[in-house]
Amino acid sequence: MKKILYILFLVSLFSCEKEDITPNLEIEDFYVIKDNPNDTVQHRRCELYEKYKVSIFFNDTIGKVYIKDDFNGNPYYITETLDLSWTFSGSDNIRYKYDYMLDKDSQLKALETVEKYLSESPEILHPFSIFIVNELIGENKAGEIENIETGFKSMYRTTVFAMKREWEDAEYKSFTSELTQIMLKRKIGNYENLMGSFNDVSKNSWYNVSWGDLVPEEEYGKLKWGSAGWLLDLDDYYDYYVNVLGYEMEYVDKKVNGMRSVVGPFGFIGGSIYTPRTKEDDKDMYLSQMFKFTKEEFEDMWGQYPLVMKKYNILYKVISEKIGIEL
Repeated sequence: MKKILYILFLVSLFSCEKEDITPNLEIEDFYVIKDNPNDTVQHRRCELYEKYKVSIFFNDTIGKVYIKDDFNGNPYYITETLDLSWTFSGSDNIRYKYDYMLDKDSQLKALETVEKYLSESPEILHPFSIFIVNELIGENKAGEIENIETGFKSMYRTTVFAMKREWEDAEYKSFTSELTQIMLKRKIGNYENLMGSFNDVSKNSWYNVSWGDLVPEEEYGKLKWGSAGWLLDLDDYYDYYVNVLGYEMEYVDKKVNGMRSVVGPFGFIGGSIYTPRTKEDDKDMYLSQMFKFTKEEFEDMWGQYPLVMKKYNILYKVISEKIGIEL
């Protein structure tokens, strides 16, 4: 829409003084999905728009505006497209190409997946619009290509769902959980004062350093148990070491609690051979845990570490009291 308004401004600026183009303009909100009972896909899109107020598209060209007739008497239109490169501060300089989803049956199945996501996620975290394709291809100025056939990409205004095939249950759970966290992070960014408090809990000198340089050798040794990445996520440890390798639950509990005893006093709940590299990474770890565990479960795991709980309570207050989402 910003492109159309800019062009209208130029047209009005350079039009002859006596020429009145205003009566010919037919500007409409292309993000309002209109019904067509004779088109099953369009009708379904309209139903979802009316229910969730999210615009869903299968094409990046979403409408056109009649400007005026040209010198030959032919109508002149400006098309409105979804600009995936546009961000709040400018453009990300990525060129996007699409394999459009054209099959009607596939479109209807995709809409059912989208409705499931919208019905299960908090309204305040819904994307403004959703663009469904078979495949999304992005290329930056360096020639690096990102190809998504199954998954999503969330931009400032539009989220693209790539659904070359139907998402499996595990994929759906993973994609939608990640998308919800991305949308939540954007909302949290509106509360800079409170998030500044989160960032101040752990010292700057504790970030992006080897655990071996930060803790005594004896403590460092507690972190060496487990996978090479030292995943401090209970789901990963218990699923792999108990369910796959057959370790006793009591033994895994002891090892995981040992790792917590090393990282918890610093206000961290994860890391690798290094502490969290940035405060954003640190926050992401907390958000991931907050979506996986209830407050009571989190307190059982980390309640004895004051800095961890201080960070948790800051985030919890923003999410539950400011944004209004129950965890």
